[in-house]
Amino acid sequence: SQFLSPRQCSRFSRRSASDYWASAYADSWGWATWRRCWALVDGTYGRWVPFRDSSAFASTCSGRDEQAYWGDIIQGLITLGKPSSWFYGWLLAGWQQGALSLWPYRNLVSHIGSDPAATHCQGRSPYLHRPLQPLPPGPLRHPARLCRDRQADRALYLGRRGGRQRLWQQCLGALHPWWIRCQRLSSHLQSSVHDRLRPDLARKVRWRLRLERQPWMVTCADKWAVKGWAAEHGVATAATIAVASHVDDLPWQQLPARCLLKASHGWSWNLLRWDGHWYRFGDGDQFVSEAETAAADRDCGGLQPERAPHCRLSEAEVREIASTWLESVYSEREWAYTQIPPRLLVEEILQPARPGPLFDHRFFAMHGRVRAIGVGSPLYRRSAALVLMDTHWRPLPVRSTLYEWPLQLPPRPLGLAAMLQAVQRLGADIPFARFDFYDTIAGPVLGEVTVTPYGGISNPTDDPAFNRWLAAPWYLGPLARWQALWV
Repeated sequence: SQFLSPRQCSRFSRRSASDYWASAYADSWGWATWRRCWALVDGTYGRWVPFRDSSAFASTCSGRDEQAYWGDIIQGLITLGKPSSWFYGWLLAGWQQGALSLWPYRNLVSHIGSDPAATHCQGRSPYLHRPLQPLPPGPLRHPARLCRDRQADRALYLGRRGGRQRLWQQCLGALHPWWIRCQRLSSHLQSSVHDRLRPDLARKVRWRLRLERQPWMVTCADKWAVKGWAAEHGVATAATIAVASHVDDLPWQQLPARCLLKASHGWSWNLLRWDGHWYRFGDGDQFVSEAETAAADRDCGGLQPERAPHCRLSEAEVREIASTWLESVYSEREWAYTQIPPRLLVEEILQPARPGPLFDHRFFAMHGRVRAIGVGSPLYRRSAALVLMDTHWRPLPVRSTLYEWPLQLPPRPLGLAAMLQAVQRLGADIPFARFDFYDTIAGPVLGEVTVTPYGGISNPTDDPAFNRWLAAPWYLGPLARWQALWV
């Protein structure tokens, strides 16, 4: 029996006399299937690690970049429960069974549900309100040989990575390889020479991911090693309660009622222990109310675990998640994470210097000189708020259509001067890094050091001019500058 999932439409021109073509990709934008196929879906992703390490996954993907892309997404589902979608479990089940999905050459579905009340699609999408194209009368025309179209699948993946606005170009490229090359050349020629010669932050980060290999990159990414490195420079970090390389080595019965369990070799791999109960914490956006007020308990930092009963975990589930962390690589495409010995850390919960939320102060610095300070908190992340300040705590001029400044700016941290001095000491020999600090009752505390922020996939803002300005002091030599233009 074959595992099939028809898609709602195809972005390709007709490539044969048949009415459909076969793909390894399923989708959630219009579909049909059978009950026997749903029985193959494993909602716990328990079979992911063996499949990831098998030749079947390598043969399903068209390259190491695609393996890393899907691996990061599925690993995020296992550790963070994000993104919130059933689709990835459905897609993984198909891959594990070697199944195919059928895509018609005509659009058979038109989506009309998009408003603030929707669960996922709350804004614009190229899949909305598309005209229907009914199949011609008569029996379906079947392909002479039902097999996967790998060229089309590669184009679908590139379209997903590169943005839907250019998906048609990727699809045409699957049909005519020379066409996509012409489109890439045309895109480069049409770009402003001034902009191309001034790479933004994401482009320089991608250059680092691909070509730079320095020991300090591993030290910065390792949440255990960075503590010792920071101590050598006189910078405080969160107190470590326990560290272990195996789940059973943690003193589970002796852990305090409130603490954080995290992995040394990943980002946002955090579990919260609160009054003896465990929660899937992530970045904390599920643990805040719609308004973080100054009246919040200082010991809580604005956290309200009672708001997230769906994140609650048993100790057995916590041990299973921790074991998965130790067996996993956070991101294959980020070299530094592949070099870190996996460990589990238990840390204290930091208390803010002022009553209210615990803000995360992100210092973008080149050789220790701070260019901008981003301010984050669980509520800011939840409401897509953007705050970028200069070293004198004045708002920086950022033009954004995706983010909004909060109605009230966050207060100047009491330890701002000490944070700036700490960044200067830590970053003196690093061309670029982002240093995250918390303003606590014990003074400034270093949270983490990020040398590849946002994985090079996106920029801190959607303002191209600001992103280039932010990256300008990060000097790349002539060869590296040329390489950065094409990554």
